[in-house]
Amino acid sequence: MNTIDKNAADVDFTLKPSPEIDTRVREFLNAKLEAHGTDSQQVYITTVSNAAEPVVTFSQDLNALGNDTLEWGNVQIHDTAVTGCFSKHWVYDEAVRVSSPSVREVEALMQELLAHAKEHWNS
Repeated sequence: MNTIDKNAADVDFTLKPSPEIDTRVREFLNAKLEAHGTDSQQVYITTVSNAAEPVVTFSQDLNALGNDTLEWGNVQIHDTAVTGCFSKHWVYDEAVRVSSPSVREVEALMQELLAHAKEHWNS
């Protein structure tokens, strides 16, 4: 399952969702994901109940994850044993798993987004 960073109580920055924030998030992420040949609405971070008998319990595109990251003011850490990045929504299948970005790369990207928003969108 996904876990929230242990520093959640120390959150000093959040941005509430809005059409303007959504656009900024999409533009930021798409610029970063261009090197991977994809965009934030074509990659889904998907979690299953367990790896042995995978049943999808959560799936979200990276744009939505970016908006959540800003709303929470925190980067979500994922258990890579049950979470992966895929090209189809609500699908946990090796045939549609993307090799790049990886889950850890997505977490780093969300950290970059949060830092960028704190510095440039905090008005």
